[in-house]
Amino acid sequence: MAGRPLPAAGDPVTEDNRGFDEQPEAQAVPRRLSVIWLAPVFALAVVGYLAWHTLFQRGPAITVRFASADGLTAGESEIRHKGVRIGTVESLELSQDLSEVIVHARMTREVTSHLTRSTRFWIVTPHVGTSGITGLNTLVSGAYIEMYPGEGEAQRDFVGLEDPPLLQPDQAGRAFTLTEDELGAIGPGTPINYRGVAVGQVEGYALDAKGQRVNVYAFVRAPYDALIHDDTRFWDASAIDVSAGPQGIRVRLNSVQQLVTGAIGFDTPQPGDVLPDTRTAATATEAQATQGPAAPKAAPPPPAPEAAADEVFALYDSQAIALRNHSGPRLTYSLRFDEAAAGLQVGTPVTLRGVEIGNVTQAQLVYDAKRGTLYESARMSIDPGIVQIVGAPHDNPAEQTTAVREGLARLVTRGLRAQLITASFLTGQKLIGMDIVHDAPAAKLPTDVDDPEFPSTRATDVDAIMQSLENTLHHIDAATAGPALGNAVKNLDATLGHLEQITRDVQPQIQPLIASLKATADAAQVAAQSASGTLGPDGALATRLPGLLQQVSDAARSLRELADFLQRHPEALLNGRREAAPR
Repeated sequence: MAGRPLPAAGDPVTEDNRGFDEQPEAQAVPRRLSVIWLAPVFALAVVGYLAWHTLFQRGPAITVRFASADGLTAGESEIRHKGVRIGTVESLELSQDLSEVIVHARMTREVTSHLTRSTRFWIVTPHVGTSGITGLNTLVSGAYIEMYPGEGEAQRDFVGLEDPPLLQPDQAGRAFTLTEDELGAIGPGTPINYRGVAVGQVEGYALDAKGQRVNVYAFVRAPYDALIHDDTRFWDASAIDVSAGPQGIRVRLNSVQQLVTGAIGFDTPQPGDVLPDTRTAATATEAQATQGPAAPKAAPPPPAPEAAADEVFALYDSQAIALRNHSGPRLTYSLRFDEAAAGLQVGTPVTLRGVEIGNVTQAQLVYDAKRGTLYESARMSIDPGIVQIVGAPHDNPAEQTTAVREGLARLVTRGLRAQLITASFLTGQKLIGMDIVHDAPAAKLPTDVDDPEFPSTRATDVDAIMQSLENTLHHIDAATAGPALGNAVKNLDATLGHLEQITRDVQPQIQPLIASLKATADAAQVAAQSASGTLGPDGALATRLPGLLQQVSDAARSLRELADFLQRHPEALLNGRREAAPR
């Protein structure tokens, strides 16, 4: 304040000079926490909870090796199981030799116990195959890794599958191995059908250790795996089944899917079963060679036990071949054909009265050096279970085989012969037909030796007819190629020349002769009429004269007809009159 003196040292403090030496003291006033601070505290708590939850749920880190990581993105691609996310791809890197892609992923805690040696990983992408289209959802969400959990020892480093597995590891059923010479159209995903119903599929294939056959790995789902027995037959049931036989070409079409993927069929022959359409056809006329009362039917034997897992079966080319009797007793015979045997090969069917009872197991061309001839040697195998012998037991395969062997031997004495017959004119396929041949030379079929020779004869089919016609034409050609035919033609030409000269010389005299004959006939007719008028009906000769006049009239008519004929056919004077062929 202006004009106000400052207090001197030692002066007492008064109201006037208090503001210079002494300041008023501040008093603490209690403050309340503002509400605005609750927001960051809550956020911090949420972050802490999320961090704890994330750390708690965080599972182990794993690595999966793939040949390629097409479609995968670090930090985005997921690992799923049945559509649920169970992990995330963290990073991708190449292996040191650049041959693989190493995927680093973080899994959730729930699947930690399922990361074992049997756990499988594969990349899911859009895929179009013979079994259908899969992975279409990845067109929107992107590729992801599918995991299938396993059991056993824990593991963190895995090798991913290049292709998705066709079957889930926990699929109930049994796996079997099928072997064949060539793979054909069979591949992964090929369905396995039982009477048209899909009950399994092919998982894969590989060559055997020797590289001579193909092993096809098949899986049949439960409960259909109980249909597989030790004697079950598998065959390649292609979508288009083309077969040629005596009835021509047979084409069988199945579903469109099988047209692309093919199929495998199987069935278990029941005791006493035979090939389709042959159950009653061979009962028989031939079987009457063994007469006797019909034996009572025995109870069928029990079916074979169920096949064990991983059992090996043969894969046949067709159902007909598969259902043949491959394991039961067989009758084998050797054959000899002197005629051309084009089309005879291993697998050629053997028929008895048109019913297929076996097939050819061996065929080869043989040269007989002593005789200097060639012939076709073959061996056929016959299923005795197809032929039903009247009065013979059916429950004992050995007795059935013996009965059929003896029955065939008796039929051979009655003329049963094997013939090589053309089964199809389109394909040239042959078959061996066994039938009764009348007036066949006597023959016997031994029953106490192995592989006896079954009597054969030349078949009278189209091939034999064409061969006979060819021989006839050859003889005609040989006859016409000699000098005799030329001399005969020359003589015939000379004879016709002489005949033409004679006709030319006689022709000028034919016309006067014809005119004379006509005049004579007219005069005779006039004379007859004059005589009839002179004599009258009441004369003495009236009763005899009409007949005479009738004869004269007939003679005149004949002369007129002769003149007319000679005028039309003057050569008749030389050759005579030929009778017309009857109509």
